[in-house]
Amino acid sequence: MEIRQCQESDLPALFDVFKDVFRGNPRLIEKKYFDWLFLYSPYNQDGYNFWLAWESNLICGFAGGIPLEFCHQGKKVMACEVINLQGNLIKNKNVGLELLGIYTKQFDYRFYRAISDDARKIYQLMKIPILDELARYVLGLNVDLMGKLFKADEIKKLHLSQWIPDQDEGNFIFIKKFEKDFEHCFVWDSITSHLIYSEKYLNWRYVDIPSHEYHIIQGDTEEYVVYRCEQIKDQRDCWVIRILEFNVKPVHGKQALNKIFNHLKEKGNLVLMDFFTSTVEIGKALTELGFVDTTKLEGKPIPHLFRPIHYSDGYALALDIPPHFKKREFDFGSCYTTKGDSDLDRVKL
Repeated sequence: MEIRQCQESDLPALFDVFKDVFRGNPRLIEKKYFDWLFLYSPYNQDGYNFWLAWESNLICGFAGGIPLEFCHQGKKVMACEVINLQGNLIKNKNVGLELLGIYTKQFDYRFYRAISDDARKIYQLMKIPILDELARYVLGLNVDLMGKLFKADEIKKLHLSQWIPDQDEGNFIFIKKFEKDFEHCFVWDSITSHLIYSEKYLNWRYVDIPSHEYHIIQGDTEEYVVYRCEQIKDQRDCWVIRILEFNVKPVHGKQALNKIFNHLKEKGNLVLMDFFTSTVEIGKALTELGFVDTTKLEGKPIPHLFRPIHYSDGYALALDIPPHFKKREFDFGSCYTTKGDSDLDRVKL
């Protein structure tokens, strides 16, 4: 068995494997998307940040990484999103830990997102702090339509309030990208851990990404929101709004939502708006605006995915920080992390 860095000549064989392993993520077999993710991320160096395990000329495992700057309690460090880790593609052959070791040797801070039950068991043995589910906040834009499209009886039990937009959009304007003089500053005082949201990171993540269309609005100095609109599959005139970044003072929250709604209302029926985040302070602000924390609801009455409609148990997150292999506590509630991190948010075909 051999583990080596992925080369461009390996992509045809790798993409053939992806077709079976990642049937729900067809973007990964698009070379321009794979290059964006593993070759052109802002802190990557020296070729594809993707590793392949080979056995008898067959790919038996693989793992990818996205190097990032991370701030933890005032200290800036290099971290890595470890993604697409698969180590058991051949029966009786599991190379997952060997592939994982490539990144444990390079980075002291490592993110693992949307972890599987099997991965969770491994991370628990490694005593890595785990967030069982990234909180999801949902705003009902058309509550009657939600009842028709989703689990009607369960939706009724929520007693969702119909959100009413208006024309007050404050100082929010559309921008095409973040300018070089952009200096990120959180409006939330409680945040002590977060990625470094520099101009080059944000533009790579939301502007340079192939086959996606994100929208950006900017308010007073540090305020901004990143979002996209997604059509519900097989429902021609039904749409959902996915917020990926939300850095807006509570006093301006309604104005930001108005700007987003008014921008997209001509598309058709806007059904709901959602945002995934671990930050408790943001959750409280969103709740005051009418959002519901669906993490606390029984039965998962609102789908996570819409192309096609799919109900799931949400996204678990593990964050491996020093000291390793010792019991550690990590306050996810004061950490800013969203579904926009890594490549969790993907446009389905």
